[in-house]
Amino acid sequence: MTSITRHTKAGTIIGQIKQHCETYFGIPYAYPPINERRFKHAELKTTWSEPLHADQFKAIPPQHFNTIDAFYSQHPE
Repeated sequence: MTSITRHTKAGTIIGQIKQHCETYFGIPYAYPPINERRFKHAELKTTWSEPLHADQFKAIPPQHFNTIDAFYSQHPE
């Protein structure tokens, strides 16, 4: 894998090249829903000032394992 840097209108993105294919992971499309943005519609993130490291996925927020069947089930798991 080789790193690649692209300069865009939104800012600099650092990705990777693998088998002649450029990949970029975890590019944010909106600001995080925290503080004054909590419980509101997503606000588009159009620029960033620091280079965005998009060469791997970011951490996934913890989520409880749940399926719709288990949610509506009458039987305890």
